[in-house]
Amino acid sequence: MNTFRTRSVLSVLFSQVAWMATAAAFGGNAAIDLNNLRPTAGLHKVVTQDLATVGEHLALTTQVMTHYADQPLVFCLSDGSCPSTLIAHRLTADHSVAFSLWRRVEFALLVPLALYQQSGPPPVGVRIVASDALSDPTALAPSLFALGDVRLRTKVVFYSQPLWGIGATVSLSLPSGSGNSFMGSALPSLTVRLLSHWHFRRLTAVFNAGWIFAASESVLNVSSGMAFDYGAALQIELFRTGSTPFSVFGEVFGSVLTRLDPSVDLPAEFVIGAKSQFGAWGFAAGFGSGIHSGAGVPNVRGFLGASWTWEPAKPVGPQP
Repeated sequence: MNTFRTRSVLSVLFSQVAWMATAAAFGGNAAIDLNNLRPTAGLHKVVTQDLATVGEHLALTTQVMTHYADQPLVFCLSDGSCPSTLIAHRLTADHSVAFSLWRRVEFALLVPLALYQQSGPPPVGVRIVASDALSDPTALAPSLFALGDVRLRTKVVFYSQPLWGIGATVSLSLPSGSGNSFMGSALPSLTVRLLSHWHFRRLTAVFNAGWIFAASESVLNVSSGMAFDYGAALQIELFRTGSTPFSVFGEVFGSVLTRLDPSVDLPAEFVIGAKSQFGAWGFAAGFGSGIHSGAGVPNVRGFLGASWTWEPAKPVGPQP
């Protein structure tokens, strides 16, 4: 029965990936993914930062998180003026499903979807002269509704005990997103991360770091490509009612592109919020802002998420 359930879940995951691939929109005028806030999948995480542990054998976690970003992409000139807001408002819903095996490995499928996007018009009297969409902000008009790049993530736990843990994730991003809405890249990319966490009483500290292997893409003065990727988090359990914990958390995350243009290649953000777990249901909410300007870094960000976890029933009574 367990083998049948495992094969069923994996077949659903791969069928969803195949369906998404048929709708892939490779390239485009804005083939850069600006989704800096990427909620991770599974039960053992903060929000964007993974813990080096996974769920019970055959456990399944589904999650939906919506997040709003105010002005995540503003076009600015070298003189400091910003004549156009390419994305003034964006509301995104991130869907994920994660499936764990042997308490050592977790497979996940993550699908972002822009529910609403709005571009800001250039100020009155501003005229931008350019020859094509790659250099003319007025020629870039993100779609109101757009699919993002689908990601396949594998988490492996190297060592985990009650006090600390070490692991790694490998994420493959497929070019299924809209290449004209800053929601997807032209080519696949691979992100490899080392995971580490520590528990001390009610405090959990997380530090993750890795590398993004991606082809270089440029739109206006915004670029994507090879980059150092990092994130850190602190979570404190304030109190517990029965088996229901209530925690607050803070996260910092960002990347460093190898081009190293200080104005756009060091995007970094922070978020703070609260979360709780009511049995199988988990909830998280919070807000944040930018630490260092860069592509995809908003003035203000807010998010709200819910998850549901199914775990197989544990055997009762003496075992042979």
